[in-house]
Amino acid sequence: MNLAGFDLNLLKVLDALLREGSTVRAGQRVGLSQPAVSAALGRLRHALADPLFVRAGQRLQPTEVARALAPQVRAALEAAERVLAGTELLDPARLERTFHLCGADYVSEIVLPPVLRRLSVEAPGVRTTIVDEIFEHSLDRMREEEIDVLVVPRFPFPDDLESRVAFTSRFVVASRPGHPALARAGLAPGDTLPLDLFCEIPQVRFGFDRGAIARLGNEDAELERLGRRRRIVATAPGFSPLTAMVAGTDCLAVLPELIGLREAALGRIDLWGAPIPLHPLDLCLVWHRRHNEASAHRWFRDLVAEEAAAAHALPAGTAAPHPMRSDPLGA
Repeated sequence: MNLAGFDLNLLKVLDALLREGSTVRAGQRVGLSQPAVSAALGRLRHALADPLFVRAGQRLQPTEVARALAPQVRAALEAAERVLAGTELLDPARLERTFHLCGADYVSEIVLPPVLRRLSVEAPGVRTTIVDEIFEHSLDRMREEEIDVLVVPRFPFPDDLESRVAFTSRFVVASRPGHPALARAGLAPGDTLPLDLFCEIPQVRFGFDRGAIARLGNEDAELERLGRRRRIVATAPGFSPLTAMVAGTDCLAVLPELIGLREAALGRIDLWGAPIPLHPLDLCLVWHRRHNEASAHRWFRDLVAEEAAAAHALPAGTAAPHPMRSDPLGA
């Protein structure tokens, strides 16, 4: 085939068809109508002397030739992106784009508000969509360009992904105001909970039912080291439901400090010291390396990292609404 006579834009259509298996969805991905995609597919079939796709029910299934071309097509498009990124002069005020950000509800509640405030001033044409996905699936969706940036705890990420630590989250223990067992023990908000009470009182925890990052925090490992364990009665994949369960029951929960401070200031929960060390957790921004030098993507990553770090840089004296009084293993 003579490259001089080949429209390289057809590679974008081929890549979209390989990803979507549909001329309609491929058109939506590349901004073309369904007839235009069908016409481009006809040109691809002629140029490559292969049907490339055959219909199977509602989907287009790639032929052996198309499957063999898939990684080469994506590599060529990524190389073109890197070349163009090197010449791109970014003006955020003129940028029109949607970035897809994936993370637990903590990202929506703590990180996204300052990001949106800054975008409204610096880049009013930029939109942000929060994607809800478990860790393993989010990696695949990032490779498929359905997620731009993932916010997760530090982890041994695959080689095709890049990461940077964006912020560190500290943790506190939370209960409903006037918790009867804590009141009977003569404790006041801000006290460190006795180990026995911490293990006896039912708790709800953050977590997923599957996946490599199914749990956060070190509290269970610390308790195991002491030969103890928590009484877990419920697990939820978000901190909002945990806060609601704590506020409406006699359960305890270990929450990120910023969420705890906000809810305590509203009178919804009380905060306590833990009888074991609650280690801070590093949270990373993760992205596909194809976007390393893309100026718009790099600008968005930097903006998210800056606002997340600022949100977690609490002024002195605001680490808790009450001074935490320490008696780590008190009875």
